[in-house]
Amino acid sequence: MRALASALLATVMSFSAAHAAAAEGEAARFRYEGFMGGIKIGWAEADVASTDQRYVAKLKMETGGLVGWFVEWRHGSEAVGKTTRAAATPLTGDHYRNDNFWKEKERFVEVAYKNGMAEIVEATPHPVKDEGRPEVPANLRVNVIDPVSAIFAVGRELERTGKCDASFGVFDGRRRYQLKMTDKGDVDLGRSRYAPFGGEARRCDFVFERVAGFKNKDSDDPTRGRAYFRRAKEGAPMMPVQVAADMKYGAAILHLQEVELLDPKLAEQAAVPRAGGARAAMPE
Repeated sequence: MRALASALLATVMSFSAAHAAAAEGEAARFRYEGFMGGIKIGWAEADVASTDQRYVAKLKMETGGLVGWFVEWRHGSEAVGKTTRAAATPLTGDHYRNDNFWKEKERFVEVAYKNGMAEIVEATPHPVKDEGRPEVPANLRVNVIDPVSAIFAVGRELERTGKCDASFGVFDGRRRYQLKMTDKGDVDLGRSRYAPFGGEARRCDFVFERVAGFKNKDSDDPTRGRAYFRRAKEGAPMMPVQVAADMKYGAAILHLQEVELLDPKLAEQAAVPRAGGARAAMPE
């Protein structure tokens, strides 16, 4: 599921949406279920909203099914920022927060962006002082985006060029990655009870290359996979209908199950941080 989280955060919004629709804004909630070898391993829920000035995204993931009985893992992340029309800088982040529960321990980290630099506002445990991770140097925290915001950055590249070929620096508050996307054209996905939103979709291969902030015991192998996406519902942003992350014993696959339209004005409302930290103003 952690690999699927990285995979989901690498997927993108529509490259075919009209500029007029983008100006008014789009917002929706996407619900996914994860499988491996036909066995349910968890679920994910992503809320995304954007206007021509701001964006906000919220992601929740948990283990579930048979796996959930043996492995308890929860992930929640939120991001807010500004959108632009510049090709080189499709968006700039304001705040990012990540909450995790793993091995019976709560973890969180909050990041703020100041003059193009990503800075840790608060973290428990602290990646350097408590976890003993190598510090991500300042030069690798300049002009980066958080994992959730990567959805929008690559999406705007698709909208501009019609392809998902892109590369972005990604900082999650603990580790620094390089996200590389490669466009593979349109494909026809089959429909099934696992994949009700199958059909024609755009394939984008992705790789998360590890750059800095990793412990010595962590593998240097990058996370690889494929994301297939199309507009699943009129008025909703383009999001993946399927994500496949390559694992040691096979592929873990995330299938879109349901799409619910939301108010795109949520992107404007998210501009103001809440007391106690920067929290995205998305509904529960």
